Amino acid sequence: MKISNVLGSIVYDKVNSKRLATNGNQQITLFSIETGKELPPHASTMDAMIVVLEGALEIHIDSQDQVLNTHDLLTFGRNQEHKIRAITNCSFLLIQS
Repeated sequence: MKISNVLGSIVYDKVNSKRLATNGNQQITLFSIETGKELPPHASTMDAMIVVLEGALEIHIDSQDQVLNTHDLLTFGRNQEHKIRAITNCSFLLIQS
């Protein structure tokens, strides 16, 4: 399966997500978040990796705030509660397995 121009489809209007691929227990989702908007606290049932494509975000996880910038990568385990806030318009891939 080919998806053309993934970055060209990014829209910064509130919080948007688009599932790009699913293969068994693996999922890849593209998120775009407008400056100042948040994903509320939640936990995933799978291990996860965030790869920031553009912009900056703050993730609150394990009682700590971490800032991620373009090209940064963060991994975390299943059932870890976290929330994400866009410092600037940002986009990232969420890779779960």
